[in-house]
Amino acid sequence: MTKNDVNYNLIGQRIKELRKEKNLSQMELAEKADLAVQYISNVETATRKASLAALVSIANALNVGMDDLLIGILTYDERMYKDDVNVILNDCSLYEKRVISRVMSATKESLRLSEGLNGAPRNKIFE
Repeated sequence: MTKNDVNYNLIGQRIKELRKEKNLSQMELAEKADLAVQYISNVETATRKASLAALVSIANALNVGMDDLLIGILTYDERMYKDDVNVILNDCSLYEKRVISRVMSATKESLRLSEGLNGAPRNKIFE
């Protein structure tokens, strides 16, 4: 999978997560989205690629934004990184949180010192 490929597995997982958070069955979601139950099942398991129109219908049926369905598949998805940080810190002691915070601050400072004149990194680490 290249960096520009759409991860339909992840989209399907997000739809399933959100559907379960809303206590909806696949049938209930299908009815609200005006889609077939089998289509919802296939999208959740990524055996079928969801169309843009279907994703919009599903997002509307779940009362969420499209970004909620797409979180995690974008290269620069700020919410994903925020969630990652929260997961890392979740079970840390106060001491561990303090150390991690200091490491993050030092890393941020180092990254900013290495930025070029236009704000772009001099070393392209994440390409």
